[in-house]
Amino acid sequence: MNNKVKQYEASRIKPRGPLFYDASEWPELSYLEENYVKIREEVLAILDDFIYVGDMPHPLHGFVDEDGNTYDDRDLQNKWKFMDFKLDNNLSYGTPIELYSDKLSFTIQALKDLGKNNPELYPMFGLSMVEAGGIIGEHTHDSALSVILPLKCEHPTYLKVNDEKKYLEEGKFTIFNFGYKHSLFNESKTDRLALLLIFKGSEYSLKKKFTSPKPTKIKEI
Repeated sequence: MNNKVKQYEASRIKPRGPLFYDASEWPELSYLEENYVKIREEVLAILDDFIYVGDMPHPLHGFVDEDGNTYDDRDLQNKWKFMDFKLDNNLSYGTPIELYSDKLSFTIQALKDLGKNNPELYPMFGLSMVEAGGIIGEHTHDSALSVILPLKCEHPTYLKVNDEKKYLEEGKFTIFNFGYKHSLFNESKTDRLALLLIFKGSEYSLKKKFTSPKPTKIKEI
């Protein structure tokens, strides 16, 4: 792991509490689940604007695999495309939603409404596409809750968080603390497309009830 990545990891807010959370504890998310097909239709129309993560300048180029080997993810991530959008123009990063107000009109309005009723929603969202056979290498972020709505997803596609894995289901939210080491594997024959949200703060570990899925120990991928 290079010095840049080491410094980045050392500055993180460390996670606490469970790995996965029960999405039913946030009933306000049900509207997005019920309308995920509408969201998918809008997102599919802008796929050509997505950028391969391996082409992005960011500090996570250089992951460490399960055997402790370091590698540059620019080659690994050639099957992962991404776009992020800011709902608040005071943020210094993210694509302004005004540029996509027509193409993502339903999605943007639904997320604005969600933010009004949930102040803990971070004012940005991401759109992530992992091609068939692709992975997102193991990494971490500051402790917060990653809220994933698969818009297009087939089995087997799963998250690995620490030593547990959870299969993703199209149109159903999966919520986990992305302060823990996590990765994603799309072993299906179909590209995985997802809407990504963030709920701020590790205090969720204490504020929310949760159920943890039955863990599956992973020895080999």
